[in-house]
Amino acid sequence: MAMVDPDAPSADDPSMAEVRHYLVGNINSTIMASGRFDANLVDELTPFKNPSPPEGSGYHRYTQLVYKQPAGKIEFEPLDNSVIIGWSVADFAAQYGLGDPVASQMFTTQYECSEYNTQCGGGVNAEAPICCNQNPSYYPDAQCFKQNDYYYQCLETCPDEDNWDCNNK
Repeated sequence: MAMVDPDAPSADDPSMAEVRHYLVGNINSTIMASGRFDANLVDELTPFKNPSPPEGSGYHRYTQLVYKQPAGKIEFEPLDNSVIIGWSVADFAAQYGLGDPVASQMFTTQYECSEYNTQCGGGVNAEAPICCNQNPSYYPDAQCFKQNDYYYQCLETCPDEDNWDCNNK
C-alpha cells in the first residue's frame, strides 16, 4: 500500500513527482478484507508523512494505491527515506512483481494552515515558517524542521534521522 503525491512541486510542473508519503508491505489480506488495518502487523517501509503542499502550488492529488502481493512474505530492500521525492511507485511495483493496483483512492488538498499547526508550508519557507507556534496550546514547543527543499514539518523535536536538517528550522 502506497500514498504518493504526483503533483510536486505543482500539478503544472510535476518535476519532483512522485513524493512518497507512506509505503507498507506484507499486509495480511484477511485482515485487510475485514476492513481492519493494524499498522503493527505490516512492514513499514516509509513512515507516514503528512500532505504538505507548498504555499501557492495549488491543489495536489494524494493517491493511495493497494497492490496484491504474491504469495508469501516479501523481503523488501530498505528504502532511503531521506529521498522521498522523485520516487516511482510503478517502478517499485515492477521490482517486486506486484502488477497493477487492485484498489485506489485519491483526495486533493492545497496549502492551508491546519488547526494543529502540523504544516509549515514547504517550498522555500524555512526562513519564515508558516503555522508553527500559531496555536501554542496544542504544540507549545513546535518548530519547523526541514527534511528537504520540498518537505517541512512542524514538530516539537527534530527527528533523530540523517535525512532531517535539524539546524535549518
